[in-house]
Amino acid sequence: MNNNFSILIIEDHVPLQQTFAQIFRRGGYKTVSCIPDLNALTTLGQNPFDLVVLDLHQYSDHGLSLFFKIKKSFPLLPIILLSANSESDIIPDFEDEKAWMIIQKPFEPGFLLKSIHAITSAISKREAQPLIVAC
Repeated sequence: MNNNFSILIIEDHVPLQQTFAQIFRRGGYKTVSCIPDLNALTTLGQNPFDLVVLDLHQYSDHGLSLFFKIKKSFPLLPIILLSANSESDIIPDFEDEKAWMIIQKPFEPGFLLKSIHAITSAISKREAQPLIVAC
C-alpha cells in the first residue's frame, strides 16, 4: 500500500479529475485535485505532495505555463505530463526540463498507475532519477 504518498492531480475537466482520483486511491495513494491555474501553485505551497500529474491541453497553454512555474518553484518535485498531442515539438523541451514522464493519450489507466508506482518506489528507495518508460 502506498498510503504515505500524495498526488496532486491538475486537470481542468472535473469528471476526468474524479476518474484519476478514483484510480489513484484504489492504488493506495492520497489525492487532491485542482484546475490548472495559479491556485495549483498555492495548493502545492500549502501541502507536501510527492508527485504531480499534470494534463497538458491541446487548445490551451495553461498546462505548459503551469509546468514551468512548478519546476521553478519546486524543482525536485516529480511531474507526470499527460498529453494528447503526439506530434508536438515541445516534448523534447519537457524532457530537458526534467519532466519525469510524458504519457501520451490515449493510455490505459493501469499503465498510468504502474508508472506512478515506479516513481513512488524510486522515491521511497531514495533513488529518485528521471524515468524513461516506453508506451
